[in-house]
Amino acid sequence: RHREAVKPLKDALTRDRNDALAAMTLATLYLHCGSPDRAATEFARARRIAPGDELATRGAILAELAAGRVAKASALVKGTDAPIIGDYVRFLSGDVASLVPKYAAVNADESDALRLELAAFVAERTKNTSRAKSLFAALLDRADRKRLQEDTALVFLFDDAQPAQGCAAKLASAIGFAEAKPNAAPLSGRVTLVPPKEVAPRTIGYVAYSVDGGVYSASTNFAPFVCDWNTVRIPNGDYTLRTQVFDGNQRLVKETARTVTVRNAQSAAATSLLSPGERADLRRRLAVLLAPRPSNKSAHFALAGYAARDGDSETALSHIESVVAIDPGFGNARASLKTFNRQMAGPCEGVWKGETTEKIVALTFDDGPNSAPHRTPALLTALKEVGATATFFVVGKMVEKSPDLVTRMFDDGHEIANHSYSHPNLTYLTPLAVQAELCRTSVLVRDLTGSRPRFYRPPGGNFNTATVDAARSLGLAGAYWTLDAIRLETAPLPPAELTKYVLQNVRPGSIVLLHNAPENTVAAVGNIVRGLRERGYKLVTMTELLKRSKPVLKGAATPKRANMFDGGE
Repeated sequence: RHREAVKPLKDALTRDRNDALAAMTLATLYLHCGSPDRAATEFARARRIAPGDELATRGAILAELAAGRVAKASALVKGTDAPIIGDYVRFLSGDVASLVPKYAAVNADESDALRLELAAFVAERTKNTSRAKSLFAALLDRADRKRLQEDTALVFLFDDAQPAQGCAAKLASAIGFAEAKPNAAPLSGRVTLVPPKEVAPRTIGYVAYSVDGGVYSASTNFAPFVCDWNTVRIPNGDYTLRTQVFDGNQRLVKETARTVTVRNAQSAAATSLLSPGERADLRRRLAVLLAPRPSNKSAHFALAGYAARDGDSETALSHIESVVAIDPGFGNARASLKTFNRQMAGPCEGVWKGETTEKIVALTFDDGPNSAPHRTPALLTALKEVGATATFFVVGKMVEKSPDLVTRMFDDGHEIANHSYSHPNLTYLTPLAVQAELCRTSVLVRDLTGSRPRFYRPPGGNFNTATVDAARSLGLAGAYWTLDAIRLETAPLPPAELTKYVLQNVRPGSIVLLHNAPENTVAAVGNIVRGLRERGYKLVTMTELLKRSKPVLKGAATPKRANMFDGGE
């Protein structure tokens, strides 16, 4: 829980900056959250505090790899006890031949997932294609791995340009300390603290001096406003010295903060916020957190390349989609997928109804699936009882929780469409984040049903140019609605009001927006279907609606092709 760790870690470091384990904990946080340079700085500080600490050196190697500095990582590896990290550095340095015999015995049953992936890439680099394919597939098929996400720790990407990556969310802000002045001499013995030169003494009411962690504080209201600090009383290390100047009305007029280094031949013994047992436990935990992980996107990307060379475009597409679902910014996956889908993109801003005189209507259900018996299962039962098919716009996170319901939807003849992965307002996200939201859900549906969604509906109907472009690159067409019945789907209004609204307002080619599945919706859907049929309407999916009508686009020119959804999956 990286974001939650920031405040308590900052509090602890403010009290004591000179604990190697504290520095390593901060460095690990930076490493996981994609700030390798900050991680390298903190690991270097930990190594200064505790020279020869194996854990600090291991972290320093990983930070250099995440920053793309393989040569520096290689220099640090020598003499350390980190076999697989050392092998990875040799792999990146081009010494693959020496790894072939070492990894020759690795097979699909290998328990160490990173060792399995390293063996796969050794086979790939040495042109052992069949072995590489087998090992990559074995990695992705492991029961303990989630195919569509990376571990939120540090992963090895097997990419010369970006060897490693912290895959946790970026931190909103860094935990920082004022930098020491260049070439500043360490402090020792008694030192005299003076106010900033730029403040005129006649304007000073008093000056307060303090050192973070409460190891020293003093103030004076007598000119020349200086104080003595006996540095021998504190452990050697780095400290933040703050100077605050106040005027005669006790208003702050100047504040400075700088890092100073205390070095005394004899100094106070270092203290710790942790007991010996807690320190041992923290070291054990940091060792786990600093264990690099294999990369799913790298494995998918490698298999996509093999499939493309074999002329198997369907398999190549599936793996590239998986890469984009995990990280649209990885390699050229995003561009490859956009190129592949350029002929499949739907209407620019989305379909709002079908222009037709034929009495056809599409019932669509947003959200879900929800496994509660009175929700999605009850809705599917109600639709089956009247023999009606609909289009379900599902949320990826909910699909992961209830995959069996998505399979049931598909088996019942319903169309499965895309309603994003986590149901955010897509207009607030970056283009890459929008692509990940949509692609991940599409891949989840594809893996469950064998059929890719052709439509997406942005949560809340919120879209902009970036949303549309991201969807088009995935081959998704926007699907909106002619009737929105959301205000009638829940109590205190009765189900009959929902039925009445739909039956009175539906027209040929209408797209009806409902949800999956409020009580009123479940109770009313049978009567809605029966009422529509009594009025001569046929219930169709979104794909069928667009095959039999001309799409009406809101705010966009009518496409030249009146029927762009013929054929295909």
